[in-house]
Amino acid sequence: LVERGGALAGLGVVALVALAIGAGWSDVLAYRDASLAPADQLAELELVGGMIEDEGPTLLTEYEPYGARHFLREGATEGASDLRRRDVPLRGGRSLGKGEFADLDELGLAPLVLNRSLVLRRSPVTSRPPAPYELVWSGEFYELWQRPAGAGAGEGSPRLHVGLGSERSPVGEPRCEQLITLFKRRGQFGGVLAAASRLPVISPRIAPPDYPAAWLRPDEPQRPQPRVPGVMRLDVTVDRADSYAVWLRGSVHSLAEARIDGREVGSARGALNNSEGWISLGEAELDRGVHELELEISGADLHPGSGAYPEPIGPLALAPTDSRPRLSAFELTPGTVLRSCLRNDPRAPALRRDLDWIELLRD
Repeated sequence: LVERGGALAGLGVVALVALAIGAGWSDVLAYRDASLAPADQLAELELVGGMIEDEGPTLLTEYEPYGARHFLREGATEGASDLRRRDVPLRGGRSLGKGEFADLDELGLAPLVLNRSLVLRRSPVTSRPPAPYELVWSGEFYELWQRPAGAGAGEGSPRLHVGLGSERSPVGEPRCEQLITLFKRRGQFGGVLAAASRLPVISPRIAPPDYPAAWLRPDEPQRPQPRVPGVMRLDVTVDRADSYAVWLRGSVHSLAEARIDGREVGSARGALNNSEGWISLGEAELDRGVHELELEISGADLHPGSGAYPEPIGPLALAPTDSRPRLSAFELTPGTVLRSCLRNDPRAPALRRDLDWIELLRD
């Protein structure tokens, strides 16, 4: 009987250990496959919320419901595509749908400048706000811009704002019809022209040969989905020796590591973004020439959230670390307009391609 009791006790211990291991492993699988909240981003929004208390109205251009509805509520905050008391339509008149994103250049100027404060998500392609706004705080994820205290709603706002960037670059070259419009409006209303210039961003094209076949999304091959561990490799041409920050658009759950020419630049994990959000992966000093940029996505491990369903990523971008826009007067003469409209003439000199926007300011 004693021997039988000892055997039964031993079996009981084994069963308890097995149950404990099974329960523990199920917990690991549960938290590994969860999508974790972006705690660091929300903490920054809470910090900004204290800065803008009673300094609204405020516009949050990113879709982040917890931002507009909670963390920034004391600044009378509205979300461009979420919580709105006043509509902030696009320049074409359409309103953003819930969860959509638009750059500042795409928003209507008149409703935009009614806001005292602007809370912007940091990225390599975000346009500088109109001239009356100044940067008052910058964090890892967000920036706070404000127009001068005491100014009335829209006071000092530009008469005309011409955005020149694109989805892949914050800068561009003014087109003929844009310069003609600026020239005519200045002649009609007077005022001065100002431009925001900045160093260009390098954003290489992504194509299926650059990444594992399992990542391919046939409907959008330039934004692969890392369903399995793998490496994306891109050749990047750098025209100017400088310090560059490596950015990735999208979300990553498992470890994402960036390398340039085989050297580690930086990494991120558990970085969850809403529409159009970017992740900063690190910085590197680069010489002129062609460099190999690698992005390695690891598989699920024991880190919480590392096994969550992967989302599309891309593009990648290299942005000069000193890429803060600079304001200056913009000279616009009949000759400038003529050269722009005669670009097919090989004798016509190239115009500036480093402009974020041009504005007609009131006297």
